[in-house]
Amino acid sequence: MRKFYKFLPFTLLLLAGCSSEDLSPNKEVVETSKAMSYNVFTAEIKDSPLTRAIFDTEKSLVWQEGDQIGVLSDLEGVQTFTSLNAGKTATLEGETITGNQFYAFYPRWSPAQGVDENDPTKLNVYVDPTTYYPYGYNLVNPSPDEPHVQYGDGRRVLMVAKSNDQHFSFKQTMALVKFSLKGNCKVNSVQFESNNYESLSGFGTVDLTADEPILVIDDGYVPVIRINENFQQLSEDETMDLYFRIPPTKFEKGFNLRIYGTTSDGMKFSKLKSYDKSVSFERAELYRFSAMDVHVDIRAALKAFYDATGGDNWTNNANWNSDAPYNQWYGLSFDMNGYLSEINLDDNNLTGSIPDEIAWIPTLDKISVNNNHLTSLGNGIGELTSMRYFYAENNELSEFPTALLNCHNIWYLGLSDNQIEGTPPVELFTAFPNICSASFSGNKLSGVVPSEVKDSPRMDDFWMYVLQDQQDGYGLGFEWQIVPVESVSLNYTEDQNVNVGEQLQFIATPTPSNASLDEFKWTVSDASVGSIDENGLFTALSPGTTTVYFVRNNGGVWAAVDVTVMDSGQVTEEIPVETITFNYTKEMKVKLGDHLTF
Repeated sequence: MRKFYKFLPFTLLLLAGCSSEDLSPNKEVVETSKAMSYNVFTAEIKDSPLTRAIFDTEKSLVWQEGDQIGVLSDLEGVQTFTSLNAGKTATLEGETITGNQFYAFYPRWSPAQGVDENDPTKLNVYVDPTTYYPYGYNLVNPSPDEPHVQYGDGRRVLMVAKSNDQHFSFKQTMALVKFSLKGNCKVNSVQFESNNYESLSGFGTVDLTADEPILVIDDGYVPVIRINENFQQLSEDETMDLYFRIPPTKFEKGFNLRIYGTTSDGMKFSKLKSYDKSVSFERAELYRFSAMDVHVDIRAALKAFYDATGGDNWTNNANWNSDAPYNQWYGLSFDMNGYLSEINLDDNNLTGSIPDEIAWIPTLDKISVNNNHLTSLGNGIGELTSMRYFYAENNELSEFPTALLNCHNIWYLGLSDNQIEGTPPVELFTAFPNICSASFSGNKLSGVVPSEVKDSPRMDDFWMYVLQDQQDGYGLGFEWQIVPVESVSLNYTEDQNVNVGEQLQFIATPTPSNASLDEFKWTVSDASVGSIDENGLFTALSPGTTTVYFVRNNGGVWAAVDVTVMDSGQVTEEIPVETITFNYTKEMKVKLGDHLTF
């Protein structure tokens, strides 16, 4: 049966308050062939790039007196050794162990629980997806009077070493990732998530024989790791630093950092920060990310929403901006954990624009504002990266809401029956990898979607379908797909007369309107009478009659108009008749048989 060594992934490295000492261990050496026997080792924590323990100018990893380390050899199983002193280099003492090659790992919890029974040089590890810190623990700045705060072996960094003598140089097996938070609320927990289901916690192994040992989590395990129960109050001025121990991993589609907390008035929230680019975290390396602003003021955000969308004139604004509990405000819904998750204000006479302060409600999973009079969705909506449902159908939007392209978790998107013009941005076709349903019909979308997005996921079976059915006179074309031309018409529908040297500009219009005319060309029946260029500009050359054709290259569809060219001056401009007068200006009386000439 496989035995596992449990390791909790989130750790704050211990402060380096002690200087290293050169300690000469007592030896007990028994020579048996080439094998050596020791009951004392030295253990050093290196600071070189490949074995880095220091993660900023003030903190580094050090031994503490009483630390327990597992030691085994190629001839014997795991023995427990204990550090006799604190510092960067410690003396380890235990029962005598014999071998040619020695291996060590830290921390060591219980005898023989760490190595694989079939291959003793493989260290079995269980990474718990959740780490619990005690209430009140200062996650940011441990007291300078207690630089080596003990939080239990489960909070320590996993290191291994190998040696053929008494000296171990311990190397780290994981990457260190630093995030800095600031804001106006309390943080209850922080969760690190992979976007492509890379395993971050669960069962794994470390090869003790490797020169650069790494912790490898088995495929198919949990793609998250999380710190719970910090309850730390953030500051607007100073950052709170979090250090995450991550198994060396390449995140093909990036990762998320999800913050859970409470606002000053007790409202629960969660906020997601997405890092969408591919990134690799290597062992023994520190990765720093810029400070994340966790500014959450739900009441202020709701008030801004009310004001910006004409709340005083809503059809129903019950309890908005009042002291009533939020769950009594019309149109607000909360999930089972108490997070504000939905705003439902369909058919409620909303006007204006959704304000940027909407970003202060990061827990929103759904916004539905159908059948209103909104003219803009603003930019703040793009911060709602956890949102899955967004509906703003039958409003007065005229521009494509590009901020929505940042909401990569969207499942359902409704923007039909607005006045959105132009060609959708190419980012639309890759922004929503989990999209289930979308509606864009009844807008004024036009233009040609470029071939660069031809191979985007679900282009043929989804996007080309949902972008159809625009308002009359509008429609999208797709550069890689030729829409068949049913017929063409010309701007001149009757025969034309022109003088030599004059020009006529012909324009062709296809049916349907989004059909491509790339396979058509202009031509004339008698090039000596007149010529026509590729843009439909006809030039009269000599007297005579010629026919102007706009025809598909392979035939089948065409339009034509005859043009008669005359010598200069033969064709005069027709002057429209404004009035007509008669030679008789008053009533005339005649006898039967008389004649009048008008």
